[in-house]
Amino acid sequence: MKKITCIIIIFVVLLNSSAISAYAESKQDIYYVVQAGFYKDKAVLEENYNNLKTKGFPAYKFTVAGGTRLYVGNYKDMQTAKEVANKLQALGFETLIHTQESTTKPMVTSTGLPADIINTAANIAAEAPKITANTQNMVKNIPMSEDATIKGIFGGHSIFFFVDENWQVKDDCFLELVFSQSEIKKYKNSTLTVLVNNMPIKSITLSDKADYKAIEKIPLPKEQIIKGYNSIKFSTYHRITEESCTDDLNPANWITLHSESYIHIEYEEIPDKIGINDYPYPYLKVSALEPVNCIIAVPDRANNSQITAAMVIAADFGRRVPYNNVDVKVVHYSDIKNIDENTNFIVIGSSADTGDQIFEPIRKELPDLKNRALIKEKASPNDTSKRILYLISDNDEMLLTAARSLTLDNLILQMKTDTQFILKNDVENYEAEKQTDILTLKDLGYEDTILKGIFYQQATYTINLPRNHRLKKEFLYKNSSAICRGAGF
Repeated sequence: MKKITCIIIIFVVLLNSSAISAYAESKQDIYYVVQAGFYKDKAVLEENYNNLKTKGFPAYKFTVAGGTRLYVGNYKDMQTAKEVANKLQALGFETLIHTQESTTKPMVTSTGLPADIINTAANIAAEAPKITANTQNMVKNIPMSEDATIKGIFGGHSIFFFVDENWQVKDDCFLELVFSQSEIKKYKNSTLTVLVNNMPIKSITLSDKADYKAIEKIPLPKEQIIKGYNSIKFSTYHRITEESCTDDLNPANWITLHSESYIHIEYEEIPDKIGINDYPYPYLKVSALEPVNCIIAVPDRANNSQITAAMVIAADFGRRVPYNNVDVKVVHYSDIKNIDENTNFIVIGSSADTGDQIFEPIRKELPDLKNRALIKEKASPNDTSKRILYLISDNDEMLLTAARSLTLDNLILQMKTDTQFILKNDVENYEAEKQTDILTLKDLGYEDTILKGIFYQQATYTINLPRNHRLKKEFLYKNSSAICRGAGF
């Protein structure tokens, strides 16, 4: 009897150890949270937070520079997060889905099992755990904008995703494809091929897949991913009968790619090197959810030219990311000491202002600036991974010229070092890009797209539009002379 008892005790101990091990591993998984707003007004934040808690949402607050994010979560899969985001949107919230990675160690009770396994009810009522490792800037999930249906025997559909020039793509990128199809169980040769930038990376048979919302996870080789826009093409060969002519015209021959599909990109940001020709990076990260990554500082008694120079830079940020939330902070020198976080700065001033502490890195290097302006970049003395960009001149006109020079990319590319002197005629030789209400695919970063053959081919392009804008359906395209233009063109 004693032997049996010992065996049972050992079995229970091993079971508990396995549970703890499996649970600890699960705590390292990627999960998803839904952002239900970014708030600077605490009263509005508390009202919305209490409203969500009352309605049963697992809401919690996360403080960041400049305000507080209201999060709902956490969810182990993207689909659940999307469903919650849709519910929040129906309540009037603007939502974003963030990818996070938990490094929180589970609390273990005296029984040897994690506390949230023993006391599930208490954990549901409790606040969500504090995020200890925020990796949202290292993971980007790009969902398909809408369902796409491919018809006939031979078909194709293309989607696109963007890789910032300052990203170093990692190995763990993938496409999670969710698709449905018409019945083809008897026809073993039906296939779907995935191509990245016209290079085949995966072919799958379709006869052994479910008819409704089958899921296929397809790794994306990082060597096939380029900077800028990348294309993913789905090429299909799909049969439902043995009659090829009938299959191509039969409306029952189809495959649908669902909007639950998404592209998962993991990356590291390439460290910024000291040098002005990378501007506006890292002060503006055009692909980030919150693109502005700096604070603009002006003297406590700033004159009109110094304030205007700050506005020129802020307006240029808005031009570069026209459809994002551009929250540019402009502060006085005296306010810098009240800023808790280490961040990048753009400092505007004159030689008379250099007694302030923020000029300490360059104070001994300042030349005469009566008839010219100085643009100089330095590593922050508080954090060498952060940058300070100085715009200094004793001539108001030259200070504005220096600010305008940072809006001209062709001129910025010629600023090869960390120091650039600006003279009056430097900017006059460059014309700012003309603003227009015509937006081409090239402006969005896309290249020409060719849809080949007589069979079903299509491509999807994505553009973010402000709520008060509408896209006009006016397109220019070229086609083979062998194709007749019907009334539909």
